[in-house]
Amino acid sequence: MAPAPPGQRRLCHSFEVALRRGAASSIRRLEFDAFRERARAMQNLVTVFGGSGFIGSQAVRQLARAGWRIRVAVRQPNLAYAMRLHGDVGQIDIVQANIRNEASVARALEGATASVNLVGVGREAGRQGFQAIHALGARTVAEQARAAGVTRVVQMSALGADPASPSKYARTKAEGELAVREIYPDAVVFRPSIVFGQDDDFFNRFAGMATVLPALPLFGGGTTRFQPVFVGDVGKAIALAVTSDEAAGQTYELGGPATYTFRQLMELILAETGRRRLLLPLPNAAADLLGAAGDLVQGFIQPPITSDQAKLLRVDNVCSGAYPGLEALGITPTALESVLPSYLYSYRKGGQYADQDARAPGRDALAERRQPHQAHHPDGDPPPGEGREAVAADEVHHLAHGDHRGDQGADEAQGNDAGVVGAEQLVVAREVDGEGPGHGRHGEEERELGRRALVAAHQQGAGHRRARP
Repeated sequence: MAPAPPGQRRLCHSFEVALRRGAASSIRRLEFDAFRERARAMQNLVTVFGGSGFIGSQAVRQLARAGWRIRVAVRQPNLAYAMRLHGDVGQIDIVQANIRNEASVARALEGATASVNLVGVGREAGRQGFQAIHALGARTVAEQARAAGVTRVVQMSALGADPASPSKYARTKAEGELAVREIYPDAVVFRPSIVFGQDDDFFNRFAGMATVLPALPLFGGGTTRFQPVFVGDVGKAIALAVTSDEAAGQTYELGGPATYTFRQLMELILAETGRRRLLLPLPNAAADLLGAAGDLVQGFIQPPITSDQAKLLRVDNVCSGAYPGLEALGITPTALESVLPSYLYSYRKGGQYADQDARAPGRDALAERRQPHQAHHPDGDPPPGEGREAVAADEVHHLAHGDHRGDQGADEAQGNDAGVVGAEQLVVAREVDGEGPGHGRHGEEERELGRRALVAAHQQGAGHRRARP
């Protein structure tokens, strides 16, 4: 095993001296031995640009679990202090870096073994434009990584990235991919569909619109298809790509276990929030006009949609099948229905304690959303993965819809995505022999295990939930 870096040797030495000066018990000695082993395991350093963001926080969390030392490079380090709580003491560091500034990028990459670029913008604002961030910024990170001797580069792109796309967002994402691959042919590129989770932009945005508008617009007539992917699964994929030799040079399309039309997603949001709203198909001309209005005000407020986003919503956003996905990395995609209740409850009229009976129509709508997937299996029950989706969606509603949020109080105190932890507990409790509850010989035991996990998670996060407005 390679010797520990000087900084880690000094830290271990200081710890040992402190123990010798005091009346170090055998328990303290064991604690020190464990600390020393963790320090030896954390010899590799990965720099994560945009590591405090929606996807970045999950990637950092998974990398910390894998034993990496992590340098989180962000524009405003003072806003990312909670990221240190995702790992052991000293495992995660926060540094200032702006991918539009080569010098700051070079400093952030000093001594790094791997680089992960997750910086992206959904709309242009000042100097944070698509070209500057997605294309030129990606090239800057790759160039400085090569100069620093980085051996593995991971680049976050987007499903639908295309140099010929009418959307500037998609075009610049494709340009960023090409720039990185010119410098690092073995770079790993991820193209996710809509990413959902507690702090996502898509579902939270439209759920918020449903609380104030009498109707929700159906861009593209509501027929555009999407394949939402869970942010926790994306974080796991990034962590695996950093270390996997098989991932080198690969492009991964990341999507969830099911596809939905835009109309179905809006109906799902309304079902989860317990609201009745008119779904209004919006012609392309009207969508362009609404987007143009959003362009005018985006410098002052966050608009509901921009002209570029209106173009994106007309194009299907599903995996093509030409590239490997989550399954190639050994990750089972998480169902959308099993996670949405963990954070959309805040948009219900009664909050997380809304009456279950009043939301019965919402449960029926969820069941309808699953019917198209069951139709592909006329000879019998759906396969285990889809069966798990159905059971997860049902238990989310029947086992106290606030409970499966898991260690929400503890994880939010640590800067973690509580919805991610709750959903992981829900899925892990059901994955025995790769089957959902009720489908295998351990069906009843799995269901009971799931209930116990949910109850335990509820007890851990109850204090925090009572404090939420």
